[in-house]
Amino acid sequence: MGKKHQIAPNLIYKWRDEFLAKVATVFDKNKNDYAKDKKMKQYEHVIAKLTTQNDFLDKVLAATE
Repeated sequence: MGKKHQIAPNLIYKWRDEFLAKVATVFDKNKNDYAKDKKMKQYEHVIAKLTTQNDFLDKVLAATE
């Protein structure tokens, strides 16, 4: 194991053990990032909608003055 890249087997086992110890937090973080991205897209949609409405109202007010 690791002969091709000259990595000591005990280092590979150490990396494996570290990964297995932290695997749950790695995947939970990705899940949380996905939830944050989804929420951010929702906020961006609301901001775009409000901006469009605001621009429309500005034009209507300008036309009535």
